[in-house]
Amino acid sequence: MLVGADSVYAATRLCYDLLPLNVGVLVYVLKKSAAKLPAGSVIALYDTEHQYDDDAKHLEYGGVSIRAQHFGGNNGLDLYRVIAGSTP
Repeated sequence: MLVGADSVYAATRLCYDLLPLNVGVLVYVLKKSAAKLPAGSVIALYDTEHQYDDDAKHLEYGGVSIRAQHFGGNNGLDLYRVIAGSTP
C-alpha cells in the first residue's frame, strides 16, 4: 500500500496506522523508482491536491500520471487501485 498526504505528519501517521501492512510513502516511491507500479497496488491519498479522471482512469499526483481506479473514500481519504501497465 502506498500513502500520500500534503503534510509529512499526515503521511507518517497513515503509515503508522496501517502497520503491520507493507506500507510506503508514495512521493518517495515515485522519486526513487523508474519501474512500473505493480498492478493491484493500493494508493491511499489523504487530504491532498490530486486530480482523478474517472473516464480515462488516470490519477494525477505529485506531477505524475498513474493509471488507477478509484474504489472508495471518506472524510478526505481517497482509495485507488493501480491498473496493470501503469508507469509513473
